Amino acid sequence: MAARARAPFALPLALASALLGCATTSYERDLALATAAVSAGDASLDRAADSLAARVETLPPGAPEKALLLLELGSLELRRGDLTAAAARLEVADPLLDVVDLTKDPEGELSSWLFADAARPYRAPAYEKLMVNLLGMASRAATRDWRGALVEARRFAVVMRYLRDVEGLDAGGLERLAQALSAAVHEAAGRDGEARRLSVEARGETFDPKAPPAALPAEGGQGELVVVVLSGVLPRRVAQRVPVEEAARRARSPGTAKSLRQQGVSELDLVTLAGASGATEPVVTLDGAPAALLRADVEAL
Repeated sequence: MAARARAPFALPLALASALLGCATTSYERDLALATAAVSAGDASLDRAADSLAARVETLPPGAPEKALLLLELGSLELRRGDLTAAAARLEVADPLLDVVDLTKDPEGELSSWLFADAARPYRAPAYEKLMVNLLGMASRAATRDWRGALVEARRFAVVMRYLRDVEGLDAGGLERLAQALSAAVHEAAGRDGEARRLSVEARGETFDPKAPPAALPAEGGQGELVVVVLSGVLPRRVAQRVPVEEAARRARSPGTAKSLRQQGVSELDLVTLAGASGATEPVVTLDGAPAALLRADVEAL
């Protein structure tokens, strides 16, 4: 079936899949098999996902790393094409995530979040929170769960509005990609008015509710095609153990070291990034012709 060219639905959607994580030593150990599986290819994904799922089941409800391991597991299940399971993992992890406010924390408080601490809940950077809702929406849509996809679309919109209006975050391509996918979801659910608005805004244009809808070509065996491409693995966080004085120096917060020493803490796991693993440029063709991609480069956020 030929794809009907009606923006944004004829634009395949490309985004970078991320193994989302913090950097405690136990977290690295739990994730080692999953990281190796992603690097090795599809043959090891089932074993890695099963191992990680078993590990998640052993964690108590309040375990600090549980949200992160659920996200990692959801990422693995997306990778192996188990979209229903992936959507369920992401939905469970979503409310467990706190989003750190980088614009308002005083220096001493902010510096404490630069380091992995196994006693604290993980606090996600804003783009990770948005990615959870975006991938959840894509997973629900791919399984024709329009109700669930609409819920994820609304969650993305609410979080995005807060981060943009209150925190000043410019999510760029990530927001436009979500709007494009959300437009497709709303249209499939019969909400044509909202689909029109999202479609226009995804193209970077201002929506005029009084403007008449664009004329559609005659049906004649044509249909709409939405393609979501997951490409690449972001640099993962790893732990580098350093004395609290060195950690405080790097964070430009000397008072933090004294306070931690008084609490009996002598070392912290400094969060650093391991190198990305050879991302490739995704290519999508329709009837043999390359199609333009609406791209969200998460690594650049």
